[in-house]
Amino acid sequence: MRTADESILWNPDLLVLGIETYNEHPSTGMISVSEAYDIVRRWKAKLCYVVHYSGEKDKEDAKNQWHRGPAGPLSVDELQKAIDDQLQVLGREGKFVIKVAKEGMTWSPQDAAEEEEGPIGPRIEVDGLDQHIFSIEKMQDGKVALSIEDSMNRLT
Repeated sequence: MRTADESILWNPDLLVLGIETYNEHPSTGMISVSEAYDIVRRWKAKLCYVVHYSGEKDKEDAKNQWHRGPAGPLSVDELQKAIDDQLQVLGREGKFVIKVAKEGMTWSPQDAAEEEEGPIGPRIEVDGLDQHIFSIEKMQDGKVALSIEDSMNRLT
């Protein structure tokens, strides 16, 4: 997915990627951890969190005798270790950090009144990214507001 406007995404302080599998499986419609390495490197993201991993499609890879790497779902800790090991192989002296978002992450509407507008309302908030709170909110004018907070700053 390379576009002419990709340069607006370069050098982010925080990048959150939804991944489905470790190995590439285009049939899922989502990126893989393997593809995330390239995105983080290409965009020069300082800190990346990966969310939504299941690894179920990776079971298909176990049937290939030449396959190397995870051949099925990994636990959160196993996935983090596999990512850390791969980043060491890639080098970059710790320049890129990819963390697996932990269980306990919450996605909730801002208040009960918003629940009537859909299953999650116009606001999604992700809390559980170590030091960050990440939220996406659909505004009344059709635009989307993105907020990222840490202990000191709030960027909207």
